[in-house]
Amino acid sequence: MDLEVMLNAYIRAALWSTVLEDGAAMESRYSKDDLAPVARQKMADDCRDFFNAHGVDLTVVGAEAAGIDFWLTRNRHGAGFWDRGLGDLGKRLTDAANVFGECELYVGDDGKLYLQPG
Repeated sequence: MDLEVMLNAYIRAALWSTVLEDGAAMESRYSKDDLAPVARQKMADDCRDFFNAHGVDLTVVGAEAAGIDFWLTRNRHGAGFWDRGLGDLGKRLTDAANVFGECELYVGDDGKLYLQPG
């Protein structure tokens, strides 16, 4: 499984699932290029750590779905590993993603995107 594909899907999910104050999706105004280096590094670290701990299980869902589901699951969105029909595997991945805790993107004073705990 390709960790870079997982990371890019994770970032895309963060951008389309984050809503700005005016109700617009963050992806309508920002892209991965707007991530502050510290935010991108944290996202990469989290994806790498999750992948290293659960890579064998993640091959079942594939790199892109793993990235999307990791973001959605850890942030308690209405979709994620648990709703893929994976049974015990989906529960294991959900429980593992939840250990990472919630986080959310926000726009800093410099116009860059940062992460904060949810």
